[in-house]
Amino acid sequence: MRKKMEKNQARIDELSLRLDEALENLHETENAAAIDENDEGVKIRKHIVWSEDGQFDVFNTYVGFENEEDEVEERCEEREDE
Repeated sequence: MRKKMEKNQARIDELSLRLDEALENLHETENAAAIDENDEGVKIRKHIVWSEDGQFDVFNTYVGFENEEDEVEERCEEREDE
């Protein structure tokens, strides 16, 4: 149990570092996405969506699910409305 917790924490730390690096390289008007895989092997697309005031939202969608594009569009519209 402890080994699994340590492995999960190491993965979280790695993903946090990758996200921080990606944020440093982005301009505050560019949306971005990267594909990752969860422990069960399901591919997840991680999105960063910027609003006009320089705030951003990070969310996940499942790669290949039929509503993925609709969800991304909806999130982008929500961000624009804020």
